[in-house]
Amino acid sequence: MALTGKTTPRQVAIPHEQGQWMSFRRLPWPVLLAAEQKRTAAAIKNVAELGSEVREMFQSATPRAAAPELKEKDPADTYDRAIILRAGIVAWSYEAEVDTEAVDDLDEETADWAFREILKPAVRSEEERTDRFFPAP
Repeated sequence: MALTGKTTPRQVAIPHEQGQWMSFRRLPWPVLLAAEQKRTAAAIKNVAELGSEVREMFQSATPRAAAPELKEKDPADTYDRAIILRAGIVAWSYEAEVDTEAVDDLDEETADWAFREILKPAVRSEEERTDRFFPAP
């Protein structure tokens, strides 16, 4: 369904926590855009903080003869994890209620897993994106 607010949340078992689960909602485009913009701003800030000597070293590096093989983009390189987790988790089997503080208290393994699960319906592979414009015969 195109209206994300009208979809039923997906309940998924947490693979590394026996008997625990989380429910995720499909994220609307403004949330994805905000998460992408925040991650991009953080990356730009990191480059700016490198200093001129490091930036010049990267800019003057000799290009490789052959382009490296492209791999699938990692969503962690594109989206801010906190925004995605806070917007995407709607319920879970833990005692604590789902709120910003509780989401921020997740351990690294669970946060990373949930982040990737939330993005599964929203992020398409390069092949899926190009097939849409250039379908195979």
